[in-house]
Amino acid sequence: MESKCKVIIVCGFLGSGKTTLIEGILKAPSLGDRKIGVIQNEYSDQMGMEGALMKDASGNDIEDFYEMPNGCICCSGKGDLINTLDTLLSKKHLDYVLVEMNGLADPSQIVQTFWVDDGLGSMVILHQTIALVDVGSFGRKLASSKVIEAVESTKGLGSGVYFEEQASGKEYSERDLLLRQLVYADKILLNKIDLIPSSTFEQTLSEVRDLITQVNPTAELHESTYSHADLDFLIDKSDTAIKPSPPPHTHSHDCSHSCTHIHLPDIQSIFLDFGASLFDLQQLERCLGELLWEQPNSMGATIMRCKGTLNANDGCNYMLQGVEEVFEVKRVEGVSTNTKLLFIGRGIDRHALFKVLQSCVLV
Repeated sequence: MESKCKVIIVCGFLGSGKTTLIEGILKAPSLGDRKIGVIQNEYSDQMGMEGALMKDASGNDIEDFYEMPNGCICCSGKGDLINTLDTLLSKKHLDYVLVEMNGLADPSQIVQTFWVDDGLGSMVILHQTIALVDVGSFGRKLASSKVIEAVESTKGLGSGVYFEEQASGKEYSERDLLLRQLVYADKILLNKIDLIPSSTFEQTLSEVRDLITQVNPTAELHESTYSHADLDFLIDKSDTAIKPSPPPHTHSHDCSHSCTHIHLPDIQSIFLDFGASLFDLQQLERCLGELLWEQPNSMGATIMRCKGTLNANDGCNYMLQGVEEVFEVKRVEGVSTNTKLLFIGRGIDRHALFKVLQSCVLV
């Protein structure tokens, strides 16, 4: 049976370097015989402008370059991207498809789409999400209260929105959008480090890393210039790019230099280690449903993302992945036998959360 095509989502603000990253992947000599397709979505009425830039190492146009006609990934029908991918793959087998999201896009809805469709016979599987950060403008965007209105389109596929939940007129600040892109990323590229003044280079990078670690302590970070990164970092060769969650890095704010930290008291990363405890899988799924399906939940918490590994009562190891109200507990091989779970969100009471999950542990 032919393996599923691995989808890599590339997100980041306008100008963060997403297109440059994709071009670099396509032209990398180390790509070998791996076949890659591209779906690009850019906030522009002239969608074809960047199509001509997509060439391989020999200078030939990438034949699998595909642009949706209205520049929209998350349309009013959440299955549109899956259908687009299946159509693309019906023409030719691809090992990977790179999906460049609109610069103003919230990746949570598209991640949920892949998990929902994974068990419905789709030809694709979500491999990982890569977020790009323009280090030079990171602090400004994080401190910004500028409101970004819903981006809508009435062309092509119908009434589409980059943020599905904004169809009702909901708005995000630049800060909240940036945080959402970081929370849902598996790997984060700290781009344009060459533009940091030499006098503040080390301090700026240290502070950006510390802030991102507060938001997403398990994301892999890589510093880059012109969106360059080692291909093995960007494209994992394994069947799944999901890794067990390590203990989060603890940052001390007693810095030796003069810090200008922007603290994030409203975003919490709660890491729970249950050791070798065995979980009742059915009970755990019921508890996760209660925690995630209603936001804020009964504890008053809003959980944006959860992930980790767990040891179940059937003797098997499982991986937990959750984005807002959608989650999956999937059997995996070759991971740690200890249960380590990470929850990212707002208003989370560590002790209350531990108590709820502890009730799923077999005595």
